[in-house]
Amino acid sequence: MLRLSRFATAAASSKSLARASKQAAKRAPHPAVAKESTAPPVATVVAPSDASRVGTSMSFIARNLNSHTHAAEIAADSAALEEHGRAAPEDSHDPQIHTGLNGAQHHDHRSAGKLNFDASKAGLQQVDKDYVEQVIQEASKGTAFYLKEQRLEETRRRKAEELQEKAKSFDSIGTFEMQRIKAMVDTMVHELEATRDLQRRYIHIDMDMFYAAVEEKKTPSLRDKPFGVGSQQMLSTTNYIARQYGVRSGMPGFIGKKLCPDLIIVPNDFPAYQREAARVHSIASRYDAQFVSVGLDELTMDVTKYLQEFPAVSASDIAHDFRDEVFLKTQLTSSGGIGPTSILAKIASNVNKPNGQHEITLLTREDVMDYMRDIPLRKIPGIGYAQEMILGALQIHTCGGLLEHKYLLAYLFREKTLAHYLSVGLGLAETFSQRRHHTRQSVGKETSFSEPLPSPEALTRLFRKLLEQCHVRCVRDHLQPRKMTLVLKYRTYDTEQFSVSLPYHTNDLKVWLEASQKLLEPHLLHYAELRLIGVRLLRFTDADDDHGDIITSSHNALTGASTEARNRVENEDMHMDADSPGLRAEDAAAAAEQADADEVPPTQFPATHKRKIPVSKFLTDPKITMARPADPAAAAKTLKSARRRVKSSKRKIPRKK
Repeated sequence: MLRLSRFATAAASSKSLARASKQAAKRAPHPAVAKESTAPPVATVVAPSDASRVGTSMSFIARNLNSHTHAAEIAADSAALEEHGRAAPEDSHDPQIHTGLNGAQHHDHRSAGKLNFDASKAGLQQVDKDYVEQVIQEASKGTAFYLKEQRLEETRRRKAEELQEKAKSFDSIGTFEMQRIKAMVDTMVHELEATRDLQRRYIHIDMDMFYAAVEEKKTPSLRDKPFGVGSQQMLSTTNYIARQYGVRSGMPGFIGKKLCPDLIIVPNDFPAYQREAARVHSIASRYDAQFVSVGLDELTMDVTKYLQEFPAVSASDIAHDFRDEVFLKTQLTSSGGIGPTSILAKIASNVNKPNGQHEITLLTREDVMDYMRDIPLRKIPGIGYAQEMILGALQIHTCGGLLEHKYLLAYLFREKTLAHYLSVGLGLAETFSQRRHHTRQSVGKETSFSEPLPSPEALTRLFRKLLEQCHVRCVRDHLQPRKMTLVLKYRTYDTEQFSVSLPYHTNDLKVWLEASQKLLEPHLLHYAELRLIGVRLLRFTDADDDHGDIITSSHNALTGASTEARNRVENEDMHMDADSPGLRAEDAAAAAEQADADEVPPTQFPATHKRKIPVSKFLTDPKITMARPADPAAAAKTLKSARRRVKSSKRKIPRKK
């Protein structure tokens, strides 16, 4: 009965989207949908939970996963580059020609990452890519967004050229060095193979256009209209009607308006998204108490143990029941993927999207290798545009290419990066369930704002708020950082990071505030130029370790404001967390794209005079600060005593080398 109810609702939604699609096609002067396409609009494909059985026109995604050959991928890239050259900026009409490893020449038109159109997301496959890229170029040319992407692209291009130049010397390295490289790579492959376990079952759940679906739930009149969630600077997501015009997440709202003049931009409502995500997470915890949440809209469950306890149930049944219950409790649809590893489950979740599920059944190592061989690198979580471009310069476009050139990769990249590439090629990419047991490397929080901040005081209050939320998490998890990093993103789309070392490992909020003065003061006068501010704490020691009790902070030292922050953060998903699954240091561009997508509504601040005030006053004035020690004298005495213990411990505990 539950599935029939969801089928009926989905069918009704499908009809409304179909009507909206026809209206949108009439409104659009230059529709982005390819004229030669005879398939129905993707927005009409809203299948029931067992869509994989009744069939869906989106099954071509599955065919794409298996039919893309290495040669076809290279040809597609070349064609895209040639077409993109016609819309290139004026100063780059003369393409540079580079020679790849196999002697083939390819053109470099200096096209920037976000100025290219990635049509791999659900609902975009039938969009006219050439037309969309032309509009993106024309709409963004000369803007801060365009200039920033050009600078990033130039950096990537230089990196690719350096690797190409270094790769030319690979065949001429000495015999001893070649033997060393081969021995290292073969050992790493052997160790990775030892972890292969095809008996495990993972389920990856991806909520369909999550932010947009929540907004439709709040405002049903949006269902038949093209809209995106975010701001003029960046869209977090779009509904399927907007995607027919080529408007997608990670795209500035002003470009979306050029593609679809009727586009409605709805501000983000993170509290609403967090409430809906909490309902989904409560269901997941019944199947896997240690499920991993990948942002608010995705999660991965290892259901191996659950299947052992209930042998009459299959992984497919669990995925069906899970999605049915999610729909019953939230009226939101989701897509599911099932596989022997979390990476394969993630890939499978995109096959019958939206509102469907797919299971990848691979019984042997050879099955896995055959399946992974022709999958494009961009479909692998953690490999973004930057890595795709660099590897493409080495003529590596698919997962199989990573193994084919494994010795070359060992020569060019660090061991950590090499291990990731090998695991991807073997179908053993590090799973989210493995990552969740790793020691946390950082705790961070960031927020963005559509309108400029009104004053330096507003910037300080906002930074203090973020710092308090990080403090709550560090105290809760018994983490004591030694380093603090300030993250600033400007309206020119430039990003800067500044770090300062704490005097010792501590989660004492007062010590953090003292250190934050060094970070914040030089940037207070630039408050109006910012669009995002963030803070990150790193280099942890566990407060439960043998020497971790040198410095600890007490929740009793916080006022009610900080207590409120603690309650607020308990179920709050971090916008910026360096050890979140899928975010890797080797792909800074992909992380930046994700951070750009995490736009929040404009923060409301009281009007204040733009005067220069010492930063120490911002952090201590009772009219400005958000929280102060309940007893300053007692807090100072405790801090003084703690510092004495630190000095004493340094004499007893040898420093680690």
